[in-house]
Amino acid sequence: MKLKKVDYKRTYEQMTGGLAALPAVERSLTWMDRILTILMIVSYAVVLVTVFGASWRASGMAAYGWYRVLPFILIPGSGFAAVSVIRLLVNRPRPYRTWAIHPLLHKEADGCSMPSRHVFSAAMIAMCVWRISAPAGAVYLAIAAVAAMLRVTGGVHYISDVVIGLLLGIGLGSLLFLF
Repeated sequence: MKLKKVDYKRTYEQMTGGLAALPAVERSLTWMDRILTILMIVSYAVVLVTVFGASWRASGMAAYGWYRVLPFILIPGSGFAAVSVIRLLVNRPRPYRTWAIHPLLHKEADGCSMPSRHVFSAAMIAMCVWRISAPAGAVYLAIAAVAAMLRVTGGVHYISDVVIGLLLGIGLGSLLFLF
């Protein structure tokens, strides 16, 4: 049985529906991508401060605060490093390098598309938030899914790149519930 090769250029054009012809759409996607990135970075900092502060207040000891915050640093940090190594080993070309498409988000990278580190980080931060508050974590997972869609629609990742990044972030982030 032969597998049919997908014409990604055609798929991408169908997916974006001619949005590439509208400069305002490119600017909007770029700004949305930046805003979501900043939101996640700030949220992660708030998570670390919240966990540290709550632990310190509960115990009256700064050392206990650091003990409680360490999983929130070590798990995401080691996951980020592992995803970075996987990306280097796989070194999958980006869609805009392989296919003649006009990406709506602009990057200069040639490879390292698989898995999406951007989406991995968003999912991991969502899991950090979930560890503190399930309702807020669910909202952040939805935001991570929006970030994934932006990366695909923007033409900088394949769907498989973002799905694997999302699953790795959720899977490794689940380790936070052991602490």
